[in-house]
Parts: sequence; structure tokens; C-alpha cells
Amino acid sequence: TYEDEIREYLEQSDASMEDSSSGGRSDESDGTINSLELDEIAKQDRRMSNDQLLDHVMACNSPTCKMPHCAKMKSHLQHGKTCKIRYSGGCKICKRIWTMLQHHALSCDNMYCRIPQCMVIRAKIRELEMGESEDFMSVCL
Repeated sequence: TYEDEIREYLEQSDASMEDSSSGGRSDESDGTINSLELDEIAKQDRRMSNDQLLDHVMACNSPTCKMPHCAKMKSHLQHGKTCKIRYSGGCKICKRIWTMLQHHALSCDNMYCRIPQCMVIRAKIRELEMGESEDFMSVCL
């Protein structure tokens, strides 16, 4: 379930933070970074890019914006508002949007974040962490 995915992601984040406390390198003798660490760095870069794109899209009013992927992201966010299939029905676009919003919410600490559903997702994550809720899907529906 989506709730299990969040728990797993949070556990992986905790584990990766422990690994990074050793300098982020698995082989300290020669200073090399292994392929798993490179994959994690690439994922973090993509998340940063997605966060930057989300921030831009929420502030952008230009219908002809030249920023790469701005129009596509605007289209996806609009799709999320009108989709009849929704996340729970298996819509791939909605799943992609919710995954991106979840990743944003996990790293966001802005009390007045303008990213759609950020504060709602963060509240649900806190409830899950505290054991107060077992139903994350209600946010995604």
C-alpha cells in the first residue's frame, strides 16, 4: 500500500543518513564512491530538480514559459485536479504527481508552502510516524 511505501521510504532515508555520517563513502581507504552511492546522488539531484520545478511552476503565470518542463508540469498538476481515474484507480500521471509531491513534502519545512497538498501530506506523514493514522490513501484520493 501507499502507506507501506512511505514507511519504507522513511526507513531508507534514515539508513542513508546513517551511511552518510561516514562521509558518504563505502570504501574510505581509496576514497571511491560505489555505484549505489552514485545512484543515490542522482536520485537526490532529480528530487532537487523536481522541487525547483514545482517552485517555479507555482510562481509562473506565463503561458509561453521557456523553462524546460514548465508547461508539462502545469499540465500534470491540472490533470491531477480533473482526473476521474485518480491515484487509487491506477492513473499513471496521478501516481507520478503524488510521488513527486510526497518527496517534496518529506524534505519541505516551509510552514506556508505553496506546493499543492504539501502541508496535508506532511501532516499525514507525521500522523503515520506517531502511529495516529493508518490510512495515507485518503490524501491521495
